[in-house]
Order: sequence, then C-alpha cells, then structure tokens
Amino acid sequence: MQDTKLFETILGIQAPWRISRVVLDTSAERIDLWAEHASDTRWPCPECQHELPCRDHVDDRVWRHLDTCQYQTFLHARVPRVCCPTHGVRQVRNSASPWLTFPVPSVISVRLTLPRTPRTTRRAATIAHT
Repeated sequence: MQDTKLFETILGIQAPWRISRVVLDTSAERIDLWAEHASDTRWPCPECQHELPCRDHVDDRVWRHLDTCQYQTFLHARVPRVCCPTHGVRQVRNSASPWLTFPVPSVISVRLTLPRTPRTTRRAATIAHT
C-alpha cells in the first residue's frame, strides 16, 4: 500500500479529497500530509446546497490531527470557495471533509487519547505538578 493511500485510510479522507503528499521528519517526530481535490470537483454552497464549481481557495491551512505512531500529524489543505448566485462567495463545508469546519489552528479532538508511554507519563506528571 502506498503511503498516501495508507494515510487516506487512517485519517478517513474521502472523495473528493485525497492525500497528495506525505513528508516524514523522523528527527522532529512529525508527519505532514497534504490533501487536494480534483480541479473539476463541484462543491455545495454551505447556505443552499446548490452545487457549484470551485471559485478559488483560501490560503493554505494546517490542522493538527491525532498522533500517528507517536509522531505529530499535521494535515495541510487549501479550502475551496464557491460563488453562489444567491449567497455570494462562501467557503465550502461538506460531510466528506468534516475537518474543514474546525477553526485554524485546531486539534481534531475525536477520540483524543494519549498512549501510555514513558514520555507521556513524564509529561502528565509534570503537568499535574505545575
């Protein structure tokens, strides 16, 4: 399995989105992932659900995801905007990309748990004593 497909599966990335690039930095214990969509994707207006082509994108955004095997995981994406004839220019939100609804920066906190390792145990003890 390719690394992009692996992370699409792990993170639950669905069409029209796909992971286009994965960068692993072992020294920083960090994984950066880039999500993209096809240029011909039609998006629903968040107000009326009328399907429209992508007008443009907001600047690149980064979301912190749950750690992957002790590595901090960051998802990068350019969020599309549509120009609705009724509601004007709007940033899209849809069920295939629920992470778009989180403000930036944000932590996707679904099932947020820390694995019990010596490192997290030391961190928890430090936090408890401060």
